[in-house]
Amino acid sequence: MKGLILKDIYIFGSNIKLYIIYFAFFGVFSFFSDASFFYGIVMMMLTLLSITAASYDDMAHWPRFAVSMPLSRGQIVTARYLFMFIMTGSAAVLLSIFNVVFSFFKTGISLIEGFAVIGATGSVGLLAGFVILPILYKMGAERARILMILVMMVPYAALMLANALGVKLPAWLMHMPPAVYVALVLALLVGGGLISFGVSRNIFEKKDL
Repeated sequence: MKGLILKDIYIFGSNIKLYIIYFAFFGVFSFFSDASFFYGIVMMMLTLLSITAASYDDMAHWPRFAVSMPLSRGQIVTARYLFMFIMTGSAAVLLSIFNVVFSFFKTGISLIEGFAVIGATGSVGLLAGFVILPILYKMGAERARILMILVMMVPYAALMLANALGVKLPAWLMHMPPAVYVALVLALLVGGGLISFGVSRNIFEKKDL
């Protein structure tokens, strides 16, 4: 299973220079504008690399070869989810360092707000991954492409529409202690992750390759 995770890392490691240039550009740009934009871009990109890796595997018919190895189908699915968690954790560490640097050198940047943005975007990325991965296992990369776009766009469109219509959160929700928010998000991530993993594993174990 370790080899499966390393495979995905090596695939994207070949493009590491491109990622460094891309992140450096947005990092410099965000230093003179809004750092939260940079946090969101980096977190979402690294978190959803697992989706890109799954798409590459599907188009290359990798699952058909993978099941011939001394690995269970459950282990193959587990490696995919572990890779997503590793990328999310790596993004969180990287952005936390940037957040400290930004708050030290740039006035008007709140350290706490920066960490909140990192946590929020990481949570959104994971939830998107939890929804998309079962769809990929069920339908394949080509057939699931439109649904994947909808999964990413519908929440954003809903937020934009709610903002345009002046919809506001209930007062009781706005005044909840931060610790309660964190607990609710963690519960949602754990529950969503377990359900997503269970569905993906069930689909892949029954899939005729």
